[in-house]
Amino acid sequence: PSCISSLPRGLYDTSGVRYIDNSFFVAAIPKVNADEYFGRPVGWSFFGSAGGGYSDHFPVGARFETIEPGRSARSSAGYRIPARAGAPDRGNSPLNNIDYGSLPKSAVADANTLASLSDEELNGQFQNVFKIDGKLASATPPRIRLGARYFDLISFDSEVSPSLKSLEPGDRLRTFGELLEYRGKLEFMIQDASWWMD
Repeated sequence: PSCISSLPRGLYDTSGVRYIDNSFFVAAIPKVNADEYFGRPVGWSFFGSAGGGYSDHFPVGARFETIEPGRSARSSAGYRIPARAGAPDRGNSPLNNIDYGSLPKSAVADANTLASLSDEELNGQFQNVFKIDGKLASATPPRIRLGARYFDLISFDSEVSPSLKSLEPGDRLRTFGELLEYRGKLEFMIQDASWWMD
């Protein structure tokens, strides 16, 4: 709706290329620029030599048609730019709450598969969720080791955070974690209490 106000008049007339009403859409492509389980945008990361990912926002697309000379446009209403083209403006959208508890746990890959990946290969795994089953390498901060790399474990969940902080080095840890990178550090974010298996 607010995008329509930026369309030039020539894309909303009866000749040449014309915008098709109400055709704006969010270009979210699962497993490409949208994550596999929750459909969130796959943000850019500078990890590795080349970086990888997309954006923390989805691109917007629209549909257009071509009007041949001498042929009228689909609309018989004649040329006019409506005061409010497209869908009605409903104000700001409510915050999009993500149901992390809906994670299909049986389909989640094992975190040990990350151990042998190069930095470039690892870069393609950010925002994916992995099953973690291993021993804590350190407690401050909580951290596990996979191959030669260390991964911090973090959670802002009010049930998980105290349990995570109570672990000692060598304790067994079983959980699901979303692989992230923050300022060059690798980390697993435990997003939901249902991800904690200990």
